[in-house]
Amino acid sequence: MNSADRDSSDFFNPVLIKELRQSFHNRGILSLMALLLIGQLLVLLVVHLVQVSSKTLPDDLGKAVFIAIITILQVCLFLSCSLGIGQRFMQERLNSELDFCKLTALSPVRIIWGKLCSALVLLLFIHSLCLPFLVIAYFLRGIAILQMLKVVLLLLPLNLVLVFSGVLCGAVGKKNSISLLIVAIFFLAPPATAMIFEMSRLWNQGFGMEEWLAVLVVPVFWCGLCFVLSVSIISHTMANRMLPIRIYLLATLLLFPAAVAGLAALTDQHVLDFLNISFSIITALVSMLIALLAVCERSRPSLHILNQCPRNILLRGGFFLLSSGSGGGILLAALLLLSLLCRPLVLSSSNTDWYEPLWYFTNTAIYMLFYAALAVFLHELMPRISSLFWLTLLLVLLLLLPSVVSVFISATDSYMLEYLTITSPFYSPGWPGVYVDTSLNAMLYCHSLPLAATALLLASSSIFRQWHALVPKSTAAENQPSLP
Repeated sequence: MNSADRDSSDFFNPVLIKELRQSFHNRGILSLMALLLIGQLLVLLVVHLVQVSSKTLPDDLGKAVFIAIITILQVCLFLSCSLGIGQRFMQERLNSELDFCKLTALSPVRIIWGKLCSALVLLLFIHSLCLPFLVIAYFLRGIAILQMLKVVLLLLPLNLVLVFSGVLCGAVGKKNSISLLIVAIFFLAPPATAMIFEMSRLWNQGFGMEEWLAVLVVPVFWCGLCFVLSVSIISHTMANRMLPIRIYLLATLLLFPAAVAGLAALTDQHVLDFLNISFSIITALVSMLIALLAVCERSRPSLHILNQCPRNILLRGGFFLLSSGSGGGILLAALLLLSLLCRPLVLSSSNTDWYEPLWYFTNTAIYMLFYAALAVFLHELMPRISSLFWLTLLLVLLLLLPSVVSVFISATDSYMLEYLTITSPFYSPGWPGVYVDTSLNAMLYCHSLPLAATALLLASSSIFRQWHALVPKSTAAENQPSLP
């Protein structure tokens, strides 16, 4: 077929076209749009009743109307763009006859990108439904156009986080994943919305580094992480699913501290101090994620991964750390934590309060490595039980229960029972300030290091097995003598 005879929609992502058609033919989403309009009309009806009863309008009525419209808008956006698309994606994943990964030759990246683009188009369309009512709120006085625009712009990263999180939960393909999203939004949405309105008040005064991190840097990191996780989840089980995730996390390890240092320079902070602080925190977080995600991988690489493995020993070592496999992930997380512990950390006198939070971040990361390595070892010991089950069991026994004991100890001052929390980050020998007054070398006084080292030794068989599987096998053709 000639390209001139093709419909213009053929040049778009087919998943995007399919999702938009489903969205605008979905009775639930159309009902939400109708309820959005009805809710805004009810707000204007209340304004009219106020005018009739008091004969005058309050000076800040426009601000109250704007807050009511934004609240209704956010609820509608969550139900349609985040929960709705995530629910449809989950139903497709549960039914193999509807799963695009099995029906088409589209790559996982195109499928996830099509889902996200359709959610963003729907988000913009729903915003457009509120424009006439926002203009009415402006004419009611009490709020300026620029203030409205600031709030909408500040809410945009939050909406993007909701959209990417909804797609991630749908990609998991489990019935309980959407329920977890609802519970998380129920607890996090009120403080997040209050923080947004507080930031809009501080806009004219100028943002500090904390505000810029909350509004820009952290949402961008989370959205990127949700994207690579979604792509990895819907990829084939024999594919190299961990490669994009670990590359993204290692890139974040370099870009996140650079972004924090740039914000520190813009806000007249100590650049070198915040570069060190951000690097330490993001290294601990990245190592935790790599270790916990490694538990979900198999210890023996698939044939597809073996065919991709380079023959050079240095390149093969890097491929071993980055490619799918529990052993490579555990070893990479251990190397990141080792580099963090060996790096000297000296802060200026104005930022010495950061030593204790950094101590807790690093200590928690080491304990997470301990749980992950122990789960990999137990799975190798009893292969019939999945490593993810072992990790869940260890988190309950060694982390959740000690946290309950720690709360009891704090409430009753029963420090004689503190040894029961030694398998969790809640255990601290003595007062932590004694060990964090100079640098992170204080970790030598913590019990997490020997626990993590022991778990790494137990998981070493899985690490060596994966490395040995990547070593190229010499063939008979390669061993034949060359012809004269």
